[in-house]
Amino acid sequence: MLKKTAPFSSRLHGYCAALLLTLVGCPSEQTQSNVTEPTATPPTSQPVAEGPMDLSPVPAPKSLLVVLRAPRPKQTLDAVQKLGKLPVGLEKLLADASKGVSEQLDLTQSFDLAVGLDPATTDIDDPRFFLAFSVPVKAGAHETLLSMIEKEGDEVRKAGPGLYRVKSRAMNCELLAPEKVPARLVCADSAAAYRELGPWMFRTLGTQAPPPNDLTFRLELAPVRDEIVPLIRKELDGGLGSVRKALTAVGVNDAELLDAPASAAKEFTTFLEELDRLDATATVNASVPDATIKSELHFRGNQSWATKVLTSNNGAPSPAPDAFWRLPKDADMAFFGHSADPALFTSIRRVAKKGIGVGLQFAQIEKADIDAIAGLVDALPTTKGVYSYASGALPAPKPLALAKPEAFTPENAVGEMKNRIRSVLGWYVGNVEGDAAQMNAFLKQLNDVATRGTKILKKKADDEVKAAQGESKKWAEERRKKLDTNLPKVKFVANPPGLPKGSAALDIDVSFSSKNVWNDVHPIKEFDKRPQHPKNEARTSLTLRLVIVPDEGGRYVWGFSADPDVLKQKVLGSLKAGKPEAQLSARTDLARLKQPLRSGGFAALGRTVRSFAKLDERDRDSRELIELLDALPNKGQGPVFFTGGGASGANPSVSIELSLDKTWVEDIGSAVGMIVRRGKN
Repeated sequence: MLKKTAPFSSRLHGYCAALLLTLVGCPSEQTQSNVTEPTATPPTSQPVAEGPMDLSPVPAPKSLLVVLRAPRPKQTLDAVQKLGKLPVGLEKLLADASKGVSEQLDLTQSFDLAVGLDPATTDIDDPRFFLAFSVPVKAGAHETLLSMIEKEGDEVRKAGPGLYRVKSRAMNCELLAPEKVPARLVCADSAAAYRELGPWMFRTLGTQAPPPNDLTFRLELAPVRDEIVPLIRKELDGGLGSVRKALTAVGVNDAELLDAPASAAKEFTTFLEELDRLDATATVNASVPDATIKSELHFRGNQSWATKVLTSNNGAPSPAPDAFWRLPKDADMAFFGHSADPALFTSIRRVAKKGIGVGLQFAQIEKADIDAIAGLVDALPTTKGVYSYASGALPAPKPLALAKPEAFTPENAVGEMKNRIRSVLGWYVGNVEGDAAQMNAFLKQLNDVATRGTKILKKKADDEVKAAQGESKKWAEERRKKLDTNLPKVKFVANPPGLPKGSAALDIDVSFSSKNVWNDVHPIKEFDKRPQHPKNEARTSLTLRLVIVPDEGGRYVWGFSADPDVLKQKVLGSLKAGKPEAQLSARTDLARLKQPLRSGGFAALGRTVRSFAKLDERDRDSRELIELLDALPNKGQGPVFFTGGGASGANPSVSIELSLDKTWVEDIGSAVGMIVRRGKN
């Protein structure tokens, strides 16, 4: 054997990373620190020394937690190659990065990763895992691969016909090459992990027909259910008695409030016990082109509150509601779905109201104020049926014109921050089934609660001024003075001008000073070069408006924005009387959402990213992200589609699918190409 240098396992790590299948074929160094420590003992699959290897299938280990498969890496790489229009072959890059290892592996077969929960786990804060991976070896290439392994410094020993064991400091591996069976290199991070996962990965998983996707993922939740949930339940049970005593000690005597922690703990553990598995797939089609990522969470029961909320409305798909297609045409994102049964929230609302009332008693405020604040829970109307909503950007403000950066003023500072906040908030419009009058009443009560809250805070500050003396009194007076300008001002408006009769609005006026935002918005980014704030201070206010507008058919439209005029335009355009040419129905790029669905929508992520990047234009990562978006053929402006579904019944499920159409596939391909070219340079 040659003198040890860098072990083969390290070379395999590098190869997997280059292959963009890190999760499929290689454990990270971080993972190594949280798994069972490897030992020097070689794997013990115990083949017959002079007879054929046992290739009979074995059951999946009970500890199996994760299975991740890349069924056909070559096809996936070819698709990325085509979409990215790369100037160099990805397989050639892989061969160079792995120093020839990839040339001995069969990229037409599945690369597999498995993770198991170590049964030795006794602490939920420190779960321990098994990890193993399996990679296919080209026909007749196993001897060449073994030679490469030896040259890298790992010890190879023949253990039987077609069976070779690799002794490494980091991994426990076997290369299995029986006659008339495709060879595979199977590795695990410890001898125990190999015994648990290795035989199943070669003899069962490795013989299964590969799924028709580029990547498949399965999270089996049985190990969590069997090993972790009992530990969680034991820990919760141990603390519930103390929580009840603590509540009783502070004067809580309502039976429902005292039982609430135990009820929540029971619901939580019941939900965990009902979880069965999570399946996910990813597929890239270079010929269309498009890409999809689909995930589905399966349950083995439907008794917990969370399971009912997630799955109770599952049923036959149906077309998106008309209210969805009436949303504004220039939306950056829009979605529709089914509201959960309001009855599921009855007890939660009741307990929440009681809890708020008890908690406010410690604030030493009047009973009328407590009742008003806690009463908001009852006043909040429930929604039912199909909902839809959309959001978009406000018109870009006129750029600030300065002769030089040093001329930046306090008035410029508050104006620039106001524009940034408007840019991030944009506008929101939704349509739900419900009574607009009830929602208007809630806004009116919310206004009353805000007024009461302001009085409470000012009275407390006045009392502090009266009680303070000397320098403390000056500070108390200054704090009291700031409340008059810093506290938001809330105003309820019945029948706002320009909106249909029966509408209502709630205006929230937020004030801020140029001193608070000077460093954040000043055009001179370097701290040591930026001038100090002048003595004169500028203030401005930003009005956030929430409106409720009745619509036909027992529905109402709601909206929110920092620009009341734009908001009015979007809300009116979303009513049945709105102009079709200004609604989503006029768009030609949303065909995916016109098929029967349980829920769905889209998001133009590029515009959303740009809006948030404006909050801190000094951040280098934000600037580089914007530069990348600008370099893409479609600027990241195309829609990303989301569709939801799932099964009902005794074993329900909930699913979501993310789909990228031609524009985004082209943009992602272009981004991959730029990254590869940049790496070469």
